[in-house]
Amino acid sequence: MKNSHEFINKREAILDNLQTLKSTLLESIDLGYEDIEDELYNKIQEMLDITKEIDNMEELYAIVLQGKNIESNLDTYLSSKGISNLEILWTEV
Repeated sequence: MKNSHEFINKREAILDNLQTLKSTLLESIDLGYEDIEDELYNKIQEMLDITKEIDNMEELYAIVLQGKNIESNLDTYLSSKGISNLEILWTEV
């Protein structure tokens, strides 16, 4: 499966979503979100690096779960600032 077109497309979509999370985090920091010691930023960057090397669906699934969790946390913060949710469309893995 590692070289299949479908797998590569899913991995690329997840990388795009992670980039969106990273951008949203930076915007949230500008609005006052506290990312103590850049913990969340570093986590997202680590997820990006890992995802580029992933070659199976199980590991992609784990990244999607982590990404959804981060998205939920950022959505909660943004909602508190009156900003609508991200509503990232995560690919089915």
